[in-house]
Amino acid sequence: GGAEVGEARVERLQGVLARTWKGHTGVLRFCTSDCQERLIITGGRDGTVRLWGVQSSACRGIYTGHRNTVYWGEMLNELGSIASCDGELHLWDAELLQRLHTMRATLSSGHTTHFTAAHALPWGSPGGGCTVL
Repeated sequence: GGAEVGEARVERLQGVLARTWKGHTGVLRFCTSDCQERLIITGGRDGTVRLWGVQSSACRGIYTGHRNTVYWGEMLNELGSIASCDGELHLWDAELLQRLHTMRATLSSGHTTHFTAAHALPWGSPGGGCTVL
């Protein structure tokens, strides 16, 4: 069967369940891992980003700074900075679960709008960090 609401699943070949992470109260919008694959990062309709241990499946922390559905998130560097987006781009500390910075898209007219896409480039690459589209 498929994943339930609020559940992230990793399956091996041929559909064998390898690991399940449960805790979101709404539908998941993204699931990714850090570059060492020791941490799973999930976000969803409940407006939270959750950090999970790969081996233990235990929730290591919940970032609650978003107001809307979180549709993208990614570890930015080995120091533990995470970027996540619900229309606003949040940069936050994964250990302290505290926001470091919020970016809002501002049009030349001065009105604000929402980011529609974001992508993190490999750390150390030219322009490495976060690219917002």
